[in-house]
Amino acid sequence: MTRASIALPVAVALLALTGCGEVGQAAKEGFEIGKRQGMLQVAGAEAIEQRTGIPLKGDLSCDVENEDPSATAFTCRGAAEDGREITLIAIVTSTAPLSRSDWVRGEFVVRSGEEELFRADCLGNC
Repeated sequence: MTRASIALPVAVALLALTGCGEVGQAAKEGFEIGKRQGMLQVAGAEAIEQRTGIPLKGDLSCDVENEDPSATAFTCRGAAEDGREITLIAIVTSTAPLSRSDWVRGEFVVRSGEEELFRADCLGNC
């Protein structure tokens, strides 16, 4: 890795840590959205398998639909082992601290095709 390729991530991290104006705020919001996305992928897959009894084939893939840090919308897709497509529509309002990473709160709807499998306001260890 070259010095130039290391310098940019270090500069961004330093700006985020120091809270340097708009750049620092944008970095914090981007980090929060990424954290929500990662935690939703894990907690969502576990909730689908536990609440429906449907084993998933692989991981959920979650796309960010908006970048509102107070209520971030996601659409997650995955496949059941039997081939059914599973969709998780989510509006995430808060997540557990990184030290725990065991819950995600908001509004969640899980579907297989047109069939609604379940709704929840918290996924994980709520």
